[in-house]
Amino acid sequence: MKRVLLREIKKVEINDPSKFNPDSEEACFGKDNTGPEENDVIVGKFIWHREKSNSNLDDTGDNKGGFSFYYARRIYDDDYFYYIPIRKNKKTVIPGRGHGVGRLPQPDNSPLLTIDMKEEIQGKKYIRIISARYTNKAEVEMYEYNKEMKQIREELKREKYYEKSLIRFQEVVSKRKIIK
Repeated sequence: MKRVLLREIKKVEINDPSKFNPDSEEACFGKDNTGPEENDVIVGKFIWHREKSNSNLDDTGDNKGGFSFYYARRIYDDDYFYYIPIRKNKKTVIPGRGHGVGRLPQPDNSPLLTIDMKEEIQGKKYIRIISARYTNKAEVEMYEYNKEMKQIREELKREKYYEKSLIRFQEVVSKRKIIK
């Protein structure tokens, strides 16, 4: 499987929390030193350990690839995001645990990523990112299948809406003819 390189970028360290933008290039590909390594980071509905996100930048083994959890969380914006629940066995799903597969909305050629996550409640409901990596072959196939099925459903909805509109239009036209 051919891997798309995210980008060649200088590894930077983010030290000033007041100038920190979680969607910036520095956050996505730079080391986060805005707080202690052992602290959790909360961005919107996501939460993760700062140390794990920072280690994901340097750990390029096991199909990981030099990006932070700030970057990985953005796959939730993918219209074709796919959730795979983790199972104890064939019949039992572990509640709130799973893998999310998706790609960033921009650029169009962004790589498919998988995040391992679990739901967590700390006053409110969060999605804890446990790890992030490039997708494996089976996950790519499942993502592509899911994407194709969603596109077909959307197409059918449009056609059904068109058919209903046409029928309604014909009803209205036929009533007008009767009145005249």
